[in-house]
Amino acid sequence: CGTWTHPESMDLPDPRIDIHVDGHDVTLISDLFVPVVQLTSDSTIAFEDNGFSLLPGKPHVVRTTGRTAVKAVVARHL
Repeated sequence: CGTWTHPESMDLPDPRIDIHVDGHDVTLISDLFVPVVQLTSDSTIAFEDNGFSLLPGKPHVVRTTGRTAVKAVVARHL
């Protein structure tokens, strides 16, 4: 049996996460592995996926729901 390490206790370097918003789609891409990402917005929207990992160089697209398009998104990470 292996030992699981909680992401908060890992000593990981700070990633650079690029965020591109296009209507109801938010695309994130990171230069490093990010074990946990959570999105927030000042718009009255909901994210279809909120609490995911990012792999380096691999885009991750999150669709939003709501009547208005996304204006600004903040990605928090551990």
